[in-house]
Amino acid sequence: MYNYNYTEVVDMGYEAAIVNKSSLTILSPNPVKCLHRDFNYSQYQSTVVTEWDLVCERRALYSTTQSVLMMGDMLGTLIMGWLIDLVGRRAVARVSSLFYFLTAILVIGSPGVTLYIIMKAITAAMDSGLYLSVFIILMETSATRHRAAMGTLFVIPWALGYMLVPGIAYILKENWRWLQLAYSLPTTLFIVYFIWLPESPRWLITQSRFQEALKILKWTAKVNNKTLPPDNVILDAMTYTEKQNLERSEKQEEEPKERCSEKCEEENEAKEKICQRSGEEDGEELKESYDSRVMKVMRHFFILLLNPHLRLRTLVIFFGFFSASMVYYGVSLNATNLGTDPYLYVFLGGLLEIPSYLLMWPMMVFVGRKKSLAVLYFTCAACIFSVMALMLIQPNGKLIQPQGQILLYGPRNESSISRGRTQRYEGKSGHITVEDKTDYKANKEFKEAVWEQLEDFRIEEEEKSL
Repeated sequence: MYNYNYTEVVDMGYEAAIVNKSSLTILSPNPVKCLHRDFNYSQYQSTVVTEWDLVCERRALYSTTQSVLMMGDMLGTLIMGWLIDLVGRRAVARVSSLFYFLTAILVIGSPGVTLYIIMKAITAAMDSGLYLSVFIILMETSATRHRAAMGTLFVIPWALGYMLVPGIAYILKENWRWLQLAYSLPTTLFIVYFIWLPESPRWLITQSRFQEALKILKWTAKVNNKTLPPDNVILDAMTYTEKQNLERSEKQEEEPKERCSEKCEEENEAKEKICQRSGEEDGEELKESYDSRVMKVMRHFFILLLNPHLRLRTLVIFFGFFSASMVYYGVSLNATNLGTDPYLYVFLGGLLEIPSYLLMWPMMVFVGRKKSLAVLYFTCAACIFSVMALMLIQPNGKLIQPQGQILLYGPRNESSISRGRTQRYEGKSGHITVEDKTDYKANKEFKEAVWEQLEDFRIEEEEKSL
């Protein structure tokens, strides 16, 4: 810490000292170590800060315990997003739920801050994989006209859990480990994913696993009391779609080879001559096989940026999520700095998310995603500037924060950005679907193929009835 004359700070008062920081007397130009700790136990008896002494020169570790969640979320999104397409939605959901439970328990028993930070990062990554995989399954198994409703109902439990957090924290504020245990217990319900969670039929079709996709479609029809066309009709539609996808993928792979420059060809010829002279043809074949696998993996990572059609949409979605996340988590994590009751602030934030999600449903149906997002972002910006204006009022040389207005506008700001953030998820699923990463026309062709087959089936049924 800086070696100020803290007697002056006490005499001036905290708020005045912050405003007039430049006038304080500095006893030493260099920061000094804290010699004594005097924690305030009036509100919390045991926290990670008090247990591991995360103050003064160790304060950066406390900030790391918070920022590592976002880092884990980012890494989880990148890695799990690729795995979701590679091994399937259900497999990622199962593995993520298992490791989420295990790492959450390990967080409770962490003997030191280092293991605590690592486990928090892994937990955040698993949470990202779990959320993405389940959300994608929901969107890919829902009809287009029902996706707005499904997306809304999917996030309502998030708001309910948000509201419960301050209540649990108030009851178990004596020990952070008991609090972490209470937050981790609901993860035991993830066992239902190992029993009832189906795989996405869309993904199974892209993997040529038609029988498995048909089995899930039959189960879905049975649950919803619907009748499917004959198996051969559905399988023919799946086969037709897979054939179109294969032809298009082969065409896309041939295009880069056709555009290969003379320099590339010369380099390839030189490599072949070297291999022939050294007698390492077999080794070179293995290397090429390995290189091709690496390039295939990299192509999965960068396909959204390599395809001109998807690049613009991807960048727009990236920017939308970036701005929404900054505001959403900035407001959520800033409760202690606003001088308000943190329990009430967090509870109101969760409470206002419920009507915001319910309002999002009709907005997407009747107004559309783009216009709704524009309105929500402008509303959020207005609330942010309102809070900034309130916080900059400085009567009598002191910075004051009107508590009622901040409690009103702060959660309202979060309400607007919550709708925008959730619409980003649904908008993303609408703009970039399971087949967009290889060909964005696949869904349209699949629908056309299925429609043709179903139309023939309908005509045959009508002729039989006559």
